[in-house]
Amino acid sequence: MKNLLLQIITVFIVAASIYLLFSPYMAGEKGEKEKKGEADITELINYLEKSKEFYSKSLFVVHEDYQKLPNNITYNSTLSINKKSTQEYEIQLKRKFISWDIIRKDNNSIVCFSFGYDVRCANASNSSLENDFNSISTSLLTDKWVENLFINKYEALNKYGAIKEVKTTNTKKGKYECKNFELIYSYKDLTVPQLRTLGVDPNSFIVFLPEIKDDVCIGEDGKIVYKSTSFLYKGEEVKEHFLLLDYTSPKEIKTRETIKPSKVEELKSIANKFFGEYRACEGDDKCLRGVAIRYAMPSLCEVAQNYTACIDAYAAFSKTDVGCPYFVEKNLPLPPVCKGELNTTTNETSNQSLNVNISVNNSNSSEEG
Repeated sequence: MKNLLLQIITVFIVAASIYLLFSPYMAGEKGEKEKKGEADITELINYLEKSKEFYSKSLFVVHEDYQKLPNNITYNSTLSINKKSTQEYEIQLKRKFISWDIIRKDNNSIVCFSFGYDVRCANASNSSLENDFNSISTSLLTDKWVENLFINKYEALNKYGAIKEVKTTNTKKGKYECKNFELIYSYKDLTVPQLRTLGVDPNSFIVFLPEIKDDVCIGEDGKIVYKSTSFLYKGEEVKEHFLLLDYTSPKEIKTRETIKPSKVEELKSIANKFFGEYRACEGDDKCLRGVAIRYAMPSLCEVAQNYTACIDAYAAFSKTDVGCPYFVEKNLPLPPVCKGELNTTTNETSNQSLNVNISVNNSNSSEEG
């Protein structure tokens, strides 16, 4: 289950250093471009130093991340950081179907994990959830992510002469004005020690790519408004970006009711199993319908080729009210189970019924066959 946490953190921390490693480039005169790159990199580093200061303050920021991978696979995630101080903050990472929420307040460290409509929170101290809490807070809370993801990388690339071209423009991304730095670079001429310094596997195919392109757009006050990478892989465009949606002063941080850490771990295991089955259903609507029913996840029908058939099947075969809020939100006709026409659980125990349905619905639902 740790895979899910690493996967979603990767979007904001590592993805930019992995997915930002590709794109076709047109070579030019090396000496002239290195000189231009060095000059503009100095300006970029100066802006990023402002970013370190910006993110060290109390603030509330929301970023959106988008990834377009080969075969038209896309991912959308949202990151929000609400920081009053280093001892009072909340960080939320949301991706389709799951989210993580960590809260530090009143000397308590709380981890919340949600899967579908099931949300469970527990105190992370001295429990198996402590690593989850530390992974998120260490990676995202401080200005260190600016230094690790941006400054160290670009300074090393510039030092090794890997940056081929830098262009700067004043522009607007979303609703914020910023200065955009477009960098084109490649790893293909670097030595093995240099690659290892940058954290790049010398045997990786990315080393042989002719061009990598980064766009970094930074406001005058240091806020990172936009970061993107685009590249061609086997003839397909791959793109990743994150965009600043909002920033304000910190908001009130509310604590959460907690349960035993084992119950949160239980939900994480359920989600991990769900993702394994979901990925195995690629292109198979009947398989997707079965997974949606087993895991009380009607929103899974949104990725089916025939949404109507999927949601109708869910309504007909679901035996738990856990997914009922989806039908309300989408203004869809309520399934019988949501109208109390079947012998189902109360809202108080519906989360427990989810666990039961996962193990028994294989034999109880003909739709899943």
